[in-house]
Amino acid sequence: MSANDPLRTMMPGAQFSLCPRKYRGYGRPMARALLVVCMLLASCEGTDAKSEMQWKSSYTPAECKALVSDEAVIARCGHGDISRAAVLLSEDATKCLPFSAPEKIDGIWFTAFELSNFYEGAKTLSDLPSGDLTQNSTWFSSTPSATRKLPELHFESKAFRLEIMGRRSLCRGAYGHLGYASKEVIATDVLNVTPLRRKEIPTAQP
Repeated sequence: MSANDPLRTMMPGAQFSLCPRKYRGYGRPMARALLVVCMLLASCEGTDAKSEMQWKSSYTPAECKALVSDEAVIARCGHGDISRAAVLLSEDATKCLPFSAPEKIDGIWFTAFELSNFYEGAKTLSDLPSGDLTQNSTWFSSTPSATRKLPELHFESKAFRLEIMGRRSLCRGAYGHLGYASKEVIATDVLNVTPLRRKEIPTAQP
């Protein structure tokens, strides 16, 4: 097990507890609320650079449960400091949460106010699920260099067929706006963007 293996923090002899003493009295709902608040304030603070985590290609459900718990993220990414963990999450989630290596991915990106959903493998909007678009969804985000290759958005509903190099979340969790998405895809490069006609775009149901 390498020095940067995130599962080291789940093993006996780890340098810090999965549930730091200063947060043990809050309970999971309060800890999650504090983490969200700190993420909203993250741009106001700085953080130390961290070396790349050595994520495996897959994890068991038990490993995922340990890796993405609030206590584990605060311990692993913030060394017990919830603010430091929130800053690193906002800067580069792949250093805190398990993601795949970059690979070629295609699908449809549907964006609207407080929505950024990715439907891998979809070719047309008819391939998208009907009903509530926030259910069992995959949040789409991008690195700064990839964002520069994407169209500018102004909160209106839009859809694009994308070919990207991207990283997939390896564990189910709470991603994106208010944590409504169970998965996430992060574009590291954009290979092709095709806008879909406006009349084809469905009405968002956040």
